[in-house]
Amino acid sequence: MSSPRRAAQKGYSSSCRPHAGEGDIHLLGGPRTLRAFHELGAIDRLEILVLPILLGEGIPLFPLGASRLPLRLEGQHAFPDGTVELVYAPT
Repeated sequence: MSSPRRAAQKGYSSSCRPHAGEGDIHLLGGPRTLRAFHELGAIDRLEILVLPILLGEGIPLFPLGASRLPLRLEGQHAFPDGTVELVYAPT
């Protein structure tokens, strides 16, 4: 990732926290967004929805060789349609 982009992401992450007060910042995005905030150490909780669809291929959340982020399962919920929500926090 280029230095200007990383600086912009870090600035965005830092500027959001004071406005959240005691609340949460919810960030929706795909693998690129997740990787960028992971690299900044800005992930406090990760909620993943697993849909009951077998694709056979797709975009990984983290590329091979990415730095590890050990996680602790904090909760799960199964929906009637088979979707499963998994909630993790960094250890």
